Amino acid sequence: MIGIIGASGLIGFNLFTFFKTKGKSVVGTYFSNQQEGLLKFDLSSDSFSLFDRCSHVIIAAAITGIDECFLRKKEAYFINVEKTIELIQYLSAKNIKVIFLSSDQVFDGAKGCYAEDDEPKPINCYGSYKLKVEEFITSKAQNYLILRLSK
Repeated sequence: MIGIIGASGLIGFNLFTFFKTKGKSVVGTYFSNQQEGLLKFDLSSDSFSLFDRCSHVIIAAAITGIDECFLRKKEAYFINVEKTIELIQYLSAKNIKVIFLSSDQVFDGAKGCYAEDDEPKPINCYGSYKLKVEEFITSKAQNYLILRLSK
């Protein structure tokens, strides 16, 4: 089974729909944007055991607005870093593959056409929070994939 946390967002919902049309067993969650077929899940307080039967979990949930992260720094850090790392620790302990949707915001944008091994230099809260999770994953997790998507 594939889990998609944040399946009510643009990317998450398209992934959820894709897997469903391919006949895959998938569980998708929403937080505030209710969609048919998705389960309500609050990353800040709900049990992660919902994903115990998953082989893979795609983490597409976050406070994603760059300005919103700046204006709500404490809450954004709690969700985007602390609770996301706690979730990754939980999934890793159960040998569930983590697929983390990161961002090109981990770079400063000065160069462009970044490669995987370019040095990250975030210039906003959103990018620095994504980088903190990436650093945790690469140092502590065994079974993962990080995708840096463009905003």
